[in-house]
Amino acid sequence: MNKKITTMMLLMGVGLTNPCVVAAYSLNEAFVMAKSTDPKYQVATYDSALNNYQADSATMAFAPSISYSHQDTLNSSSDNLVGNTVNYKGNTISLNQPLFSVEKYKLYQQAEPRKAYANASLVSSEQELATRLFTAVGSFITATEAIKSNSARIKNLQTQAERAKRLFDLGQGTVTDKRDVEVKLQQALANHMSFKINQRNAQMQIATLTQTEPALTDFALPETHDQVTVSALDELVNMFREASPTLLAARSMEEITKLEASRARSQVIPTLSLTHTKAFGGSAMDRDSTMLNVSVPLDAGKVIGVLSADATEIKAQETRRQVEEQALLQLNQFYESVVLGSDALRNKRLAVEAAELSVAANERSSQAGVRTTIEVLNSIDMLYQARNEYATSAVNIATSLLNLLLLSAHSPENAISQTQSFLFKTK
Repeated sequence: MNKKITTMMLLMGVGLTNPCVVAAYSLNEAFVMAKSTDPKYQVATYDSALNNYQADSATMAFAPSISYSHQDTLNSSSDNLVGNTVNYKGNTISLNQPLFSVEKYKLYQQAEPRKAYANASLVSSEQELATRLFTAVGSFITATEAIKSNSARIKNLQTQAERAKRLFDLGQGTVTDKRDVEVKLQQALANHMSFKINQRNAQMQIATLTQTEPALTDFALPETHDQVTVSALDELVNMFREASPTLLAARSMEEITKLEASRARSQVIPTLSLTHTKAFGGSAMDRDSTMLNVSVPLDAGKVIGVLSADATEIKAQETRRQVEEQALLQLNQFYESVVLGSDALRNKRLAVEAAELSVAANERSSQAGVRTTIEVLNSIDMLYQARNEYATSAVNIATSLLNLLLLSAHSPENAISQTQSFLFKTK
C-alpha cells in the first residue's frame, strides 16, 4: 500500500509540471512583463493613440482647406460649319476658410475631452490588466497552498492508515477504522490531482499574460501576514472623485457625447466661409476670384439627427452616473473587506495553530486509547480546512486591497507594489 501511495504521489507531483520554467519572479516583475506582452493591453495603447489623433483632428476644425483641379475637355463648336473642336485646358486652385460654423465649433470643443478620455482610458486598461494578472496569480496561490495543506493531510492520513492496518493485523483494531482511514486517504489523493490541475491552469494563465511561465515555487505565502493599513474611507472617496481614471473616462465620454449631440443640433444652422479661387495654365485665362459663401443646409436626415440628440445626451449622463455609483459601491465594499478581513485573518492564523495542536493531541490520545480513529481523522480535516481558509482569506484581502487602491486613483504600479508588500512581505 505504501509503495502504491508513493507512486501516485510522484505521478501527481511531476506529471503535470512543465519543465520549461524560469527563475522566481515577483508580482511587480510579472506586471511589468504583462504590460509589454499582453495583446489586450497593447490594443488599448493603440486605441489611446487613435483617440489622441481624433483630438488633434478636432483642433483643426477651423483650418483652411485647399483643393486643386485640372480640366482637359474637347467641345464641338456649334457655330462652326466645319465642325472643328475646341480643346479647353486649365488648372484651378481653391482655398476655403470657414468663418462661422456652430458645427465646427462644437467639434473643436471636443479636442480637450478627447485628450482626457484617451489618457484616462489607457490608465483604466492598465488597471484592468493589473486585476486580470492578480486574478490568475490568486488562483495560482490558492491552488499551491491547497496542495501544501493537502500534502500535510495525506502525510497524517498515511500515518493513520499504517497504524490502523497494524492494529487490525494484530487483532487490536477494527475493520471499520481501517476502512475509514482508507476512504479519507483516497479522497485526499483524488483532491490532490484536482489541485494540481488547478495549479497548472493558473500557471498557464500567468504565462499567457506575461509570456513567462512561473515556477511552482513562485508566489509562496508566508506563515503570517501583517495588518493592512489603508487611508480613511472619506479620503479614498475624495481621491476617487478627483482622479479615478474610471470616473475621468466616464466624465470625458459624457462631455464628448454632449458636444456631439449639440453638434448634431447645429447641423441645420447656416454656415459662412470665404473661398478664393485661382485659374491658370492651358487655354484658360489667368483669373482670381474671392467669394463669401453662405450655406443653408436643408437635409431630412440632419433633422432626424436633431430630434435624437436629446436622447443621446441624456443617455450619456445616465451612463456616467451609473459608472460613478457602481464604483462608489465597490469602493465601500472593498474597504470593508480589507479592514474587517484583516482582523479576521489574525483569528484564522490562530485557528491554524490550534488545529495543529489538536492533531498532535488527538494522535497521542488515540495511541493512549482515549480518542477514537474518527476523532483523529476529524482533527486532520480541521487542520486542512483551517490552512485552506487562511490562504484563501489572505488572497481575498489582497484582491480587495488591489481593487481599493486602483479605484481610489493609485497608479497601477503603486497598487501592485502595495499588494505585493502585504501578501508576500516584500517591499
